[in-house]
Amino acid sequence: TEKEGCTAYCTAYLWIVPAKVAGKWKLPDGELVLKQQYQKISGTLNGKTAISKGVVRAERVTFTAGGAQYTAKVDGDKMTGTVKSGSNSSNFTATRSGS
Repeated sequence: TEKEGCTAYCTAYLWIVPAKVAGKWKLPDGELVLKQQYQKISGTLNGKTAISKGVVRAERVTFTAGGAQYTAKVDGDKMTGTVKSGSNSSNFTATRSGS
């Protein structure tokens, strides 16, 4: 059936709600501080290394810091994922320690 104002086709938009990741996260080897604006994140690793290419899509987080690519899944105040640097890859877990 034809909807009012939509004679040929209609555009539907998909909004994937990003997880809330802003705050301080404790990593095994330091601290990650994230700022968030919708699906974009910025911040620092260990207070001096800026992160880049920071994106949140639903509960998935990706960013680059110090030449390493971080990919993680956020579940509340816990983040688990992998960090790749060159041909090396390792797992990590981070917990949110506050704002």
